[in-house]
Amino acid sequence: MIINTTWCCDKMKAEIEIFNRAPTPFTYNPYFREYSIFIPDTSSVFHINFCPMCGKILPNSLRKEWYGILRTTFHLNPNNLDDRAKIPEEFLTEEWWKNRGL
Repeated sequence: MIINTTWCCDKMKAEIEIFNRAPTPFTYNPYFREYSIFIPDTSSVFHINFCPMCGKILPNSLRKEWYGILRTTFHLNPNNLDDRAKIPEEFLTEEWWKNRGL
């Protein structure tokens, strides 16, 4: 689910929001703050740093910070299935990084 995200342009917003209704190559992961393009006929994604619609620089991914906070503050290993069930709800949305001003 995409929540209260600031988009670089209306075209990118429309493309990503379509993902919830129809296949599109663009996706946005709110808890990592990552924009990606699906690679056809694979299960792979390509993380992008620039909007393919308008060329603006996209925000940096927060993947490392997400893992780091969960490991150091909550003593959880997100790769462990038992620990994954204990991840605080805010870390499954963009709430965690917005609350920390990242």
